[in-house]
Amino acid sequence: MKKGGIIFFKTKKLDQIKNFYIENFDMEIFLDQKKCVILKYENLLLGFCDSEEVENSSTITFFYESKNKVEKMYEKLKKLVTVDLKINPYFKIYHFYIKDPEGRNVEIQHFLDKISEVC
Repeated sequence: MKKGGIIFFKTKKLDQIKNFYIENFDMEIFLDQKKCVILKYENLLLGFCDSEEVENSSTITFFYESKNKVEKMYEKLKKLVTVDLKINPYFKIYHFYIKDPEGRNVEIQHFLDKISEVC
């Protein structure tokens, strides 16, 4: 197994959150431990664990290789958009934001500058 990391979040709605990320971002179940599920998208691992509280003060960012893919995601997620599709000239990204069912910020973006391949 390669080295890597997982970002974990507390959730009150484990099944709903799991389905949200699988259906909207094509994430796959990496490991299901009943009270915690780890989802995988390319090199991103997100863990959600059943809890009495919700952890939603962070931003989860999905980045795509083209503006076109970001625009397709925008159309797919249009009803959930909280910050419209735009270019951020400072960070040189093309992006928009949505909220997941528990209020976590989710950013969908494309880097306008050429970046190195992420392994």
